[in-house]
Amino acid sequence: MGESDFFASGQWNFTCALCGKKQKSGKGTKTWDGKWVCLSHKEVRNPQDFVRGVKDAQALPWTNPESTQVFLPICTLAGKSCIADIAIANCARANFPLLT
Repeated sequence: MGESDFFASGQWNFTCALCGKKQKSGKGTKTWDGKWVCLSHKEVRNPQDFVRGVKDAQALPWTNPESTQVFLPICTLAGKSCIADIAIANCARANFPLLT
């Protein structure tokens, strides 16, 4: 007969989940993850398991609405040229004669 094979009122035999030793329930405890272990194998749950993040509100306190105005480029004679920094987008032509 083993060490734990005796009658103890209100107790039962269990096998330690870590060492496999058979013991009475009075000499064991249940861990945070639900395993029955010897008192010598009891471990405390890591405090980092309970850490929660802090909400970081990144909404702006106020904003300006988008402008409803539409700006259209006006093609001018200089804007139709193919000279850099003078030409206007969608107006310039590659074969437009240079201004002299």
